[in-house]
Amino acid sequence: MGNKNIFISYKNDGEGNNFGAILCSYLEEMGYDVYFNLNERSAGDFPERLRKHVEACVDFLLVVTKPCLEQLKKHGKVDWIREELLLAHKSGKNIVPLLMPGVDFPKDKDEMPEDLSFLPHKEAIKMFEPYNKSPLECLIGCIKSVPNKNKQRSFEINEERGLMFNREDNQRNISFRADTLINSFSIIFEEVSSLINDTEKVSEIFFSSGYSSGKRFADRINDQWTYGNSFNEVKEKLNKWCNFDSSVGWGRFFIDFDYNEETDSVGGVLRIEEAFLVDRNNKHNICNYIKGYCTGVIEAFVRSAKIELVCKECPMKSCFKTACVFEIKTKGI
Repeated sequence: MGNKNIFISYKNDGEGNNFGAILCSYLEEMGYDVYFNLNERSAGDFPERLRKHVEACVDFLLVVTKPCLEQLKKHGKVDWIREELLLAHKSGKNIVPLLMPGVDFPKDKDEMPEDLSFLPHKEAIKMFEPYNKSPLECLIGCIKSVPNKNKQRSFEINEERGLMFNREDNQRNISFRADTLINSFSIIFEEVSSLINDTEKVSEIFFSSGYSSGKRFADRINDQWTYGNSFNEVKEKLNKWCNFDSSVGWGRFFIDFDYNEETDSVGGVLRIEEAFLVDRNNKHNICNYIKGYCTGVIEAFVRSAKIELVCKECPMKSCFKTACVFEIKTKGI
C-alpha cells in the first residue's frame, strides 16, 4: 500500500462523493498524493485498509454535507465517517472540514456528541463563499502536505519541435495570454456586429463556435476515458473534464450534475470561477463562446440529452462577482 499524504473523508450521499471526486482530481493535478475511493461502501466493520490510510496521512479532509453533519450529530451512532474522524483526531492529523453550501457547525456544543466536540473548533473552509481566492486555493494554505512537483502535468512539451500536446487526446495545443484572446475576440465581435448590425446574432455565432469546439473536444476523448454510460460514470467523466479544464487555465470549474428518473431529465449547476474569456472592459458577450463550449462538452458526455445552460450569475454584471454560474437543464423542459 503506497502511503497517501491526504485522506478525503465523505458521505456517499451524492453531493459528498461528487465534490470528493472534484477535490481529489484538483489535488492530484497539483501533485499531491491523495486517498479517495469513490466506490467506498460504508457498511459492516471498519476495514483495516482504511485505518492504515488514515494513520499514514498528514492531512484529513472532511467533506461536510448536510446529511453528513446530521449523521455525525447523532449521539451513539457508529459509522465509518465517525470512525475515520475519531482516528484522525486521536492520531494528531491535520483535520480540515470543508463545509458544503448551506452547512454550518452548530453553535450549541450540546448538539455534537462529546467524542466529536473538537470538530466545530477546527478551522473550516466554506465552499463557494465570496473569497478573494477560490475556496480550493484557500485549502492549499491549510494543508501541511507537500506536492510532488515532478508529477505529470496536463501538457507535454516538445522543445525541439516547438510543440505542446494535450496528454488526454494527444492533440496539439498552443498557449496565449488571456488578454490577447479577449482582445482578439472583442475585435471580431465589433467587426461582425458592424457588418450585420445585430449583436444578438453575433452572440449566437460565438455560442455556436464554442459549442462545436466543445463537442469535438469531448467526442475525441469520450472513448479514450474508460467510463461507461451509467449516471455515476457520466458524473465521474464530467468531474474529470472540470479538473482538466481547470488545470489548463480556463478558470476553476465545478459541476453538480443530477438526473431525475421520473421526468427523464438532467439538471444541476456549473460554476466557473475566474473564467478567462470575460470581457469586463468592453462588455461584449464573447463569453457566450464559453457557454457554448460547456454545452457541447456536457451534451457529448451525456449523449442522449439536449442541454441548456441558463446564466444565473455573471461577472460582467458586477465588479464583485468572480464566477460564471449556469443552471443545467434539459432543453425544452
